Amino acid sequence: MAAPPVEEKTREPDMDDTGHVRSPAEMDAVIAAHRQLLILLLSTIAENETMRARLAARIEQRELFRDAHEDPGVEADGAVAFEVAVEREMTRILDDVRSALAAETGKTL
Repeated sequence: MAAPPVEEKTREPDMDDTGHVRSPAEMDAVIAAHRQLLILLLSTIAENETMRARLAARIEQRELFRDAHEDPGVEADGAVAFEVAVEREMTRILDDVRSALAAETGKTL
């Protein structure tokens, strides 16, 4: 007989494990922790020559796609402004990954 399904514990993203609603400062700390972990993971993955080449190719594809879809004559709305902010943060994260990789291994991405 199969085991009963395990019920997943769900919570709002702005709540901690106890159900406490996080303050803006706590949410900033959560985002900073996620960002640091992402940089650590990507720079560790990029230490491997094959994975570094694959990661660089994927980044290049993403940048080419983004550049091909920009329309300088279009007025930015809320959704576009959000996407621009996401792009800026992705660029910052990738710059930090490149810096971490260079500092740790002397290699470039």
